Amino acid sequence: MRHAHRLGFVLAILFSVVSRAAIPVAADAYTDHDYGKAMLAFNRRALHDVYAKSGKKNPKWDALVLKLFDGMAIRHANFRAEQVYRLPDEPPPPELMARAQAAIDAGCDDPLVRYCLAALQQEQNRPAAELMPAMEQLAAELTASAEPSWRGVWAQHRICRLIGADDPAGRANHWERFKDVAIDLIVRWKYQDIDARIIYEQIWMTLESEGPDYQQAFVKALNAKKGGDPWLREMILGSADVKAAWHYRGGGWANTVTDGGWAGFNRHLDQARDHLTAAWKLQPKFPEAAAEMITVAMGAGDRLGESDRAWFDRAVAAQFDYAPAYASFLWASRPRWGGTIGKMYDFGVECAQTKRYDTRVPRFLLRALDDIASDMNGPQFWRQPGVYEQVKELYDGLAGETAKRKVPEESDKLRSEQAAFAWRVQRYDEARIILDEQGDHFYRGAFERYGAMGMLAASHAYAMRPGLSDAINEAERQATQNQIDVARASYESALAKLDANDKAAFFLKSRIRQLQWQKQFDAGEWVDIQPTKDFAGWSPQAGKWEVDEQGGVVGTFLTRQLTWLPCQGQFVHGSFVVEGNVELLDEGKNCSAGVGMTYDSLDRIYGLYFQRDARRGSTVLRRDFWPGAQDAIALQPKNKFSFTFAAGRAGANVNDKEIFRDYDVSYMWQASRSYLGIGGRWGEPGSRMRFTNLRIRAVNNPAPVAAEPAAQPEAAPAPAPAPQE
Repeated sequence: MRHAHRLGFVLAILFSVVSRAAIPVAADAYTDHDYGKAMLAFNRRALHDVYAKSGKKNPKWDALVLKLFDGMAIRHANFRAEQVYRLPDEPPPPELMARAQAAIDAGCDDPLVRYCLAALQQEQNRPAAELMPAMEQLAAELTASAEPSWRGVWAQHRICRLIGADDPAGRANHWERFKDVAIDLIVRWKYQDIDARIIYEQIWMTLESEGPDYQQAFVKALNAKKGGDPWLREMILGSADVKAAWHYRGGGWANTVTDGGWAGFNRHLDQARDHLTAAWKLQPKFPEAAAEMITVAMGAGDRLGESDRAWFDRAVAAQFDYAPAYASFLWASRPRWGGTIGKMYDFGVECAQTKRYDTRVPRFLLRALDDIASDMNGPQFWRQPGVYEQVKELYDGLAGETAKRKVPEESDKLRSEQAAFAWRVQRYDEARIILDEQGDHFYRGAFERYGAMGMLAASHAYAMRPGLSDAINEAERQATQNQIDVARASYESALAKLDANDKAAFFLKSRIRQLQWQKQFDAGEWVDIQPTKDFAGWSPQAGKWEVDEQGGVVGTFLTRQLTWLPCQGQFVHGSFVVEGNVELLDEGKNCSAGVGMTYDSLDRIYGLYFQRDARRGSTVLRRDFWPGAQDAIALQPKNKFSFTFAAGRAGANVNDKEIFRDYDVSYMWQASRSYLGIGGRWGEPGSRMRFTNLRIRAVNNPAPVAAEPAAQPEAAPAPAPAPQE
């Protein structure tokens, strides 16, 4: 009884709810829509105004240059912007490149014009060796001007991104140069409007990705120079102290922190509070300082007497939809920081009830539910009474907003997401209704958001209907009792009663094939996993996939990134070898193809890929793991491969030649769930790959004892994306 009473107490603490607050919603609240307009004005000044003052002007090309700058200003303002915030009329990259080239062909050699072209070429993945000379020349020209150059700073940053890890000295030198030109800009810039916010966001995003040592070096150099915006200075110093504090503390639980770690943690948190509160007092209408203080309050607990909710309220009073404030407060609401699952959920509902569907805020209900599932190791909380109704109201509101903006593709994705959520919480009837309404507009990627393969999950929703679900449940009961042949027979009997075009048929066919594979694999036999025309046992996820008349499965890149066909079979456990043939079709186009594995989520994919660089005329076998590596190889029109994953070590043979062995990938076995798949990570749109003779077999090696997972800092800082300039 004592243990039962204690368990009840723990659960009460875990799920206890707080009185639900309400985020103030002012009709004229500052949002990212306003920030985007300010970003556009800033970029126009950094292009148009600079050209007007000191550009190499000529009537032959002036109109071409201004048209280029118009498009580039919108592009820079939209970079990383979520769909709801994107400014209209952004030209596609090929059109912008054509505008830049037209000005250059007319005789213009202005460095801003050349920079725009080089930046676009870099974003199109042109080789570093081709871009580096031009970017170095541009950085030198732009930063030599009398006025501090925004584009000069980012030309230098692009050089840093072009340098490979195999040149540490060159990398260090160019990062030192970036530090110098960035600080020069900070102290000499003529600040207007919210320039300080924009410059802080871009500069700090870069510093954040480089780690605490570089951040502290930057801070030391900044302190050695006077001038600049005082708010911006306090923000950089405070943000660097926050990062230093967590660096001292480490990523483990509290009982793993050393005395020295606690001392450094507390010292830097105290310094961070001083800088951040000073910044907030200087500019209370800027949200950044208040949002950073949420993390300070969380880390300090009661020691500093700071309230994470008070700082959250200050941040959203400054900018209603400032994403870091919402993310930080939600993280601080987790049980490990003294919060509860109930507090997390209530905050998500609070966000949804703002009903500001023209912003990101309501969707933080979904973020809260994701975080709850992470803390509870599953989505069981999502099935609590009232949760689905809250989510349905959210999706209805979001779909209504997209209808106002006349973006049907986004509306289709939202409705498909709603169907996926309904499926995940076992509201199969609701899922089928939405799927029927969507018809051909169903977006299968929506199911991936909820950890499921789209085609398979959608078909399962149709299978779990009255008159069929009982047979499904019985077959699954038999499968869990390892009655594989009996379960297959049950599925085959149910399938025989369906019409050929029944939407439940794909799920039944897939389960029949999965069970067949499982029996063969567990027996140590070779398993033929070559996809068939109906793709039973597979689930096309990204790119275009089809099976040709010779039985080869062909994948086509629709974008430059990821063409992916995951296999439903549960093979990624223990040790195995996968074999087959691969062809990179369309000679003359960049393309990649290989075998990958997911890590916990369906969009975190690692693996071994044949990669063709058509411009360089080279091919490599790329080990897309961590750390990565690549091996130069000579590809044939058709290439036989054999990839082995035994006891956490990878090996590769290509065309009967050993490429490598004993490559450590043991961390892959830490994944709670992982799937095998085929596809490519990089390729030109329209480039194709073809796989034949795919098969897999278990290897008699023990499952790896993986090393401890890499420590994740409890403050959970997200990896910093590239700055948007």
